[in-house]
Amino acid sequence: MSVQSRIQPSRASTNTSPDPMLLQLADTTFQAITQVGVVTSIEIEIAVDEIMREGTEIADQLDELAKAIRHHSSVASEYVTKFCVNATSVLERVVELQNVLLQNKPIRPSGRTPGLLPEL
Repeated sequence: MSVQSRIQPSRASTNTSPDPMLLQLADTTFQAITQVGVVTSIEIEIAVDEIMREGTEIADQLDELAKAIRHHSSVASEYVTKFCVNATSVLERVVELQNVLLQNKPIRPSGRTPGLLPEL
């Protein structure tokens, strides 16, 4: 068989009718392809709906998490602020006490261990 005869399709004679089996095969193939396309599009729509639903759920959960973090940060900030105010107040009182002690009471040596507060 020559290369030329392999490349060119054989030509059917014009006086023969198409094979009914080939027509049935072509019709069945076309229907199958159409059904695959319909089923595939339905599956894609189902997947998209599920992804959108789950995405919305995740977004809602992340929003709740952000709100909880803001609330906890606010509460923590309030506690830290109160602690700093109280610590500052205590330190101010210690400085005031130290000044009062230095101005009004002379430090008398005692038999106490160095580093401990002197007797008043």
